[in-house]
Amino acid sequence: MVLVNKYPYMDGNLMIVPKRHLRDIEELNKDERNEFYQVFKSAKVKLSKIFKTEDFNLGINFGKKAGSSIEHMHWQIIPRKEKILNSSNIFADLYVITISPEKLRKLIDKK
Repeated sequence: MVLVNKYPYMDGNLMIVPKRHLRDIEELNKDERNEFYQVFKSAKVKLSKIFKTEDFNLGINFGKKAGSSIEHMHWQIIPRKEKILNSSNIFADLYVITISPEKLRKLIDKK
């Protein structure tokens, strides 16, 4: 399942969440791994068109100490644009969020 991040790190931040409740990547079965890849590929294509980029971060959080707000494994996919110099955050850049989660959802639905 693909969700628009309610509290995005940057514009275009999506979350890919397995349907089955899992806490760790080792719990994924072969079908779930294949499904993740297909969902990821589709999300990447749509985000590439919306944000006009081929550059992405893909991150996975395992557990609260690693940054997960809930105990459910998920991937963050974030389209990348040009860096803003002299600033840093978890992804080594800083962006101002300009697209609300609701607007991003509408853009994705159009693609």
